[in-house]
Amino acid sequence: ESFTPIILKGETEMPYEFLSGGERTALALAYRLALNQLINSFMSNIKTKGIIILDEPTDGFSETQINKMRDIFEELNASQLIIVSHEQKIEGFVDNVIRIAKEKDESQIQEIKAS
Repeated sequence: ESFTPIILKGETEMPYEFLSGGERTALALAYRLALNQLINSFMSNIKTKGIIILDEPTDGFSETQINKMRDIFEELNASQLIIVSHEQKIEGFVDNVIRIAKEKDESQIQEIKAS
């Protein structure tokens, strides 16, 4: 079965293909967070209930959109939120930052910052 989201801008339906990169990322993030909430509501005994892992959740976002993410992350009330990102602005609203770099075909921890 095929699944296609319906995107409305005002009262006009907009095809997914017409969305910008940031809009596509925002839509994907909204789906991920909604799915997480839905799974958690049906599975009360799930061991990873309070953990959310997001890979590049702000790719293509404007500075305004990134700033709004701080509030969204706080509203999640997750016991553990792990964000993989190249966006340095996110460092300003997280508790810990771990920098990893590839050296000689191996990932190396370069720096750990705790706030």
